[in-house]
Amino acid sequence: MEPKKVPQVMTCDESHTISIPMDKIEKMAELKENPFKQRICKVFSHDGSGDMTFDDFLDMLSVFSEQ
Repeated sequence: MEPKKVPQVMTCDESHTISIPMDKIEKMAELKENPFKQRICKVFSHDGSGDMTFDDFLDMLSVFSEQ
């Protein structure tokens, strides 16, 4: 989604500091047509802004997963 934001070599702590902007997440096929996409992003983002860290992103997708 944002390959330029992710460094080639990264420590475990750095993964919590990188976030993907909400406008990029909203364009995903899974959310693109959902009328609640902005609210969903804000609920799952750690700070309520809609921008998500990798952990936030995984939490969101795991809730919507059938498995």
